Amino acid sequence: MPLTELQRRTIASLESRIERIALLPAVVGRLAALDLDSGNATDEIDALVRSDPPLALRLMRLANSSLVGGRVIDTIPEAILRVGSRGLANMILALSVVEVFVPHTRGQRNLWIHSIQTALAARRLATLRPDMGLGLEECFLAGLLHDIGRFLIFENLPQEMAQLDEADVASPLELVAAELQVCGFDHATLGYEVCSRWNLPESVCEMIRVHHLYGQERSQIPPEVLAIVRLVQEADCLSFGLLRHSATAFHSDVDRDRAIEASLRPLAASERVVSTPILAQELIGVDHDARMAATVINIAYSK
Repeated sequence: MPLTELQRRTIASLESRIERIALLPAVVGRLAALDLDSGNATDEIDALVRSDPPLALRLMRLANSSLVGGRVIDTIPEAILRVGSRGLANMILALSVVEVFVPHTRGQRNLWIHSIQTALAARRLATLRPDMGLGLEECFLAGLLHDIGRFLIFENLPQEMAQLDEADVASPLELVAAELQVCGFDHATLGYEVCSRWNLPESVCEMIRVHHLYGQERSQIPPEVLAIVRLVQEADCLSFGLLRHSATAFHSDVDRDRAIEASLRPLAASERVVSTPILAQELIGVDHDARMAATVINIAYSK
């Protein structure tokens, strides 16, 4: 169905906001230039942290978190060693986005938690499937930003997003259908626009644009991004399940596996990256790591 003139103006208004977002590119650009496997990574990240006092404060908080354990850390180099270069890089990415899109409502907080869960799950899936040839940090970034268009809609159409919250969608497919009904468009194109203007990797930008294509529509996905789309889609679905039931909420393994299967319903068996039993083994780890990350960036899980 063609967009109405009102819908076109709304999208143009949302896209104009992209021009005013300046924080994320500088931080992500510096991170993207780092070789996290090099011997110089720790020194370079140390310099980045020292240039940003609030970031340094949160790093020290993470390093001394009870979830990390060990003796009290009181220097930045020690904190970086404890958290790890990759862990810190991921935290910086999350902090950068949250500084642009500050969560105020329950729906916004849940969107943040979903983004963190998807990022962590995507990285774990990439670890489990090295044969797919995907970089772990590329997958984390793709998972973190896959719904960036929803943040833009939250900022500009709060009433419409409140309606979407009330719809209580249970899967990515239901989300897109609800967005089309309430807003007249979905978030994928907006996400592509913002990430393209941030000069993020083209594979990540293109993945965001097509990450809600399922079934026969998958034929529209460029071959060079199909692998990362498959991986992020599975992580996305898994997070939808975690938002409804925490990893420790199940009375039995059978209940847990049924919940995982229900969350993966948008994906055909042939499209899945790993099996349900393997996902079940990873579920608690993803839930735990996401809760720790949310604590560090001051986002409370909804009760």
